[in-house]
Amino acid sequence: MWSKSIAGSLSRLIVVRHGGEGPYPCAPTGGLAAPIGTLSWKVPNRGVREATFSWKVRGSWRGRYRRWVPQDPLAPLLDLPDVAPAFDAARAAVDAALRHRALRRSGGEVAAEVGLRSAVASAALEGHGYDREAVRDGLVTDPVVQGALRATAALDGLTGTWERAPRQVLAKLHTLIARDVVPASSLGRPVGPASPLDRPPTRPVPPGRPAGAGSPGRPAGAGSPAGPASPVGPGSSVGPASQVVTGSSVGSGSLAEAGSPAGLRRPAGAEEAPGRPLAPATAARLDALARLIAGGTSAPVLLRAAVVHGELLALRAFDGPNGVLARAAGRLALIAGGLDPRGLLAVDVGHLAREPEYVGAAGAFATGTPDGVRSWLKHYAAAVELAAAELVDIAEAVAARG
Repeated sequence: MWSKSIAGSLSRLIVVRHGGEGPYPCAPTGGLAAPIGTLSWKVPNRGVREATFSWKVRGSWRGRYRRWVPQDPLAPLLDLPDVAPAFDAARAAVDAALRHRALRRSGGEVAAEVGLRSAVASAALEGHGYDREAVRDGLVTDPVVQGALRATAALDGLTGTWERAPRQVLAKLHTLIARDVVPASSLGRPVGPASPLDRPPTRPVPPGRPAGAGSPGRPAGAGSPAGPASPVGPGSSVGPASQVVTGSSVGSGSLAEAGSPAGLRRPAGAEEAPGRPLAPATAARLDALARLIAGGTSAPVLLRAAVVHGELLALRAFDGPNGVLARAAGRLALIAGGLDPRGLLAVDVGHLAREPEYVGAAGAFATGTPDGVRSWLKHYAAAVELAAAELVDIAEAVAARG
């Protein structure tokens, strides 16, 4: 019966392009010019899992058709309490800041200052804090600070590759950030969980930070041999990480697996560098994150950037200043996603301004509970709002000098 074929073909069109509910005229596949039937549907706009379609042919009901509709992997996160309003407020603050008049004539000068402040703040969150003016004058040779500066300078050139080959971009960022910090054989290569002997000495707890909260690069409670808990893992009402990130189970992967553009793959026969083996759970989550970045979700850019940042902090998949890498990847997600196309948001300054909350929220995200994920997402939105305010301050200062 031709009605079922119409319902099946139109259901894909309606769910993807329309949503909502209502009638849709349809004709047999033979190509009659005048429609002789009507397809009615009822589809929620968000969080769709199943849609019901009914059709009429010449005024008579002929049956019903049910189709399983895949859900956006990050859609459940927007339904967590207070998350969507927080992102809306952050987006409004960013849009207002990007309309500042100084950006029309002095955008390059503002971008350079934002990049400097962001790099200095990211290094400080990693335990390498220095006076910003000393860094500006070239008096600081700390390799972590220099790595953060190199990564910040490279973000604009990586935007075109981010969504096509995210794993290769992460490898490039790690190479820029961890140069002179880890052995050359470990640059650009994910590793397994660190043993207690591999971990750096514990940094002093800054005033106001809860004891035992861990560092931003290695959140507390995220270092078990099997890897950190998924932010939406077993026992969570949101679902397993492999399903939330990709909508299906995923296999383990490395930064140089097939599926990347030619010229970015590891040469055939190349040997793996010595190092800790990557745990299967960590490899699967890293691969799932890459799939998400490469178009696995239509969630808002702020949500995608928050998940990228939080996942890389929780996974600790790279040696050295892993937190600097996670923050650089989060900024890159905002730039490539179009929210901050000129790289004018110093989100790391917002994280540093709320450092105790940043550390606690990162650790909460690593537990994988809905409350922990909500805590991280709300913090990220607050940090973006602070970055927008920082942009306005910089623009005002530049306009005053001009």
